[in-house]
Amino acid sequence: MNNTTMPPAALESSATTAPTPTDPADPAMAIEPTPAAAIEPTPAAAIVPTPAAAIERLIKQNLTIATAESCTGGLLAKQLTDTPGASKAFAGGVVAYSNHAKTALLGIDAALINKKGAVSKDVAIAMADGARKKLGTDIGIGTTGIAGPESDESGLAPGTVFIAFAADGIETCSVLNLTGSRDEIRSKSVSVALELIIETMLI
Repeated sequence: MNNTTMPPAALESSATTAPTPTDPADPAMAIEPTPAAAIEPTPAAAIVPTPAAAIERLIKQNLTIATAESCTGGLLAKQLTDTPGASKAFAGGVVAYSNHAKTALLGIDAALINKKGAVSKDVAIAMADGARKKLGTDIGIGTTGIAGPESDESGLAPGTVFIAFAADGIETCSVLNLTGSRDEIRSKSVSVALELIIETMLI
């Protein structure tokens, strides 16, 4: 076998030089810059509704919040205050489980509860509004519902939950029909409350 070694000059002349991706002489390799107008900001839906995200959003917008909880039993307040620095935005919470507590602590008219029922959109909004007024905050959140496993005198199905957001000039309420255990229904309710806080502040 003839083992012939090619001289370095021959190797260089036989090599093919490939154009680099930034070679302007090759249109196929040219990289067009993305117009600034085509870059869209992160949508609200991309913000994961965690307690930390809610507190961060509140602090960023220099807003304060208070909670009034019935079916969630203080779980929302607990999760919000698990976040370091929550005191910059979270003023406090009221667990108003009984109808008497709703009237005595939140100032809700007993006639409204008797007419609409403790588990209702109207009472949820009144709870949220009462929380923000009693604690002097910008935002109030109210939760009332049937955590199960049984219904109450209202006859509403377990998993029926009303979560309200109240601020100056804003009142909104989400109506949920949840499934799962008592703990699961309460946990899901808190998740929706966090989502409501974030999404409403982004409107």
